[in-house]
Amino acid sequence: MEAGDQEGAYRIYKELGSYKDAGQRMEEMVQKDPALPYRILSKGDLVTFGTYEQDNDSSDGKEAIEWMVLDRIDDELLLLR
Repeated sequence: MEAGDQEGAYRIYKELGSYKDAGQRMEEMVQKDPALPYRILSKGDLVTFGTYEQDNDSSDGKEAIEWMVLDRIDDELLLLR
């Protein structure tokens, strides 16, 4: 991250998961650059984006919508639900 490779640093923190302060550092990076998690996605990856009532049980709230990245064209993602 200090070398200026935000995407590389984010990938490493993501792989580290809950190790030490990796999650906190990821959150800080996303606060500064909200598009960062989407820039590291590639074909076949899954991403959670948006919510919708999906299980017919409104008492537990809306569920997250999971999308698959079908393709990446320049800086745009083609997603399929």
